[in-house]
Amino acid sequence: MQRRQILQSLGALGAVALAPPAFAQDSVESFYRGRTIMLTVPTSPGGINDISGRLVGRHLGRFLPGNPNVVVQNVPGGGGLVAANKLYNTSERDGTVLAIIQRGTMQLQIQGNPNAKFDPKAFTWLGSLSSFADDGYLLLVNDSHPARSAADLRKSGQVVKLGGDQPGSTNLTFALLAKTVLGLNIDVVRGYPGAAPMFLAMERGELDGQVIGYNSVHLIQRLHYCNL
Repeated sequence: MQRRQILQSLGALGAVALAPPAFAQDSVESFYRGRTIMLTVPTSPGGINDISGRLVGRHLGRFLPGNPNVVVQNVPGGGGLVAANKLYNTSERDGTVLAIIQRGTMQLQIQGNPNAKFDPKAFTWLGSLSSFADDGYLLLVNDSHPARSAADLRKSGQVVKLGGDQPGSTNLTFALLAKTVLGLNIDVVRGYPGAAPMFLAMERGELDGQVIGYNSVHLIQRLHYCNL
C-alpha cells in the first residue's frame, strides 16, 4: 500500500478521550516507545469500520514517534454508544486510546439521549474516513430485487427491506431519511450490529439491501484483491 493511501486511511480515526498535554518531539517519542495503543471499533468484526480500523491499526504505529504497537478492540452496541461511553468514562486519557466514532453517535448526545454518557466537546476529532468530495452513500439492493432506481421505490407495492443498526448508526439514519424525507417504500429491519451481518442477511434473503458508503464498498473490494 502506498504511503499516501495509508495516510488517507488514518482519517478513519474518530476521537481520543481527551487531548494529552503538549510534549516536545523527543518526549512524545519516549512516551510512545514500547507502549501499546488501543484502537476501539464500535461495531462487530467484518464491517467497514472494523476493516478500516484493522487497516489503520496495521500501519499507524509506523507513523507515530516511538513506533508503538496498535491493538484493535471491537466494542459493539448501542449504535456506537457503548464505545463512546467507554472512551469517555473508563479509558486512559493520555493518548493511548483512540476510537472510531460514527457521526450519529455524537448527535445522540446533543439530542439528549439518556444513554449517551459523554461530552462530545471533550473529544479531540482526528479526521474522517472520507471528505465526501468524491464519495456518497448508496442505497444498495440485491440484483434479484425488481427495483432499478429510487423512482421504482415510490411505486405502489414496490418495497425494499433494508437492514439497520441502533439509533446513531449511519446505515439506520440514512435508511430512515430515505423513507421519511424521500418518500421511498422502505421497510427498516433494525438490530444488525454492522454492515457485515447485513451483507450475510442479504445473501440469505432476509434483507434486500442496506445503506452504505461508496468508498466503503470500494475499500472492501480493494482489500479482498490486495489481501490486506
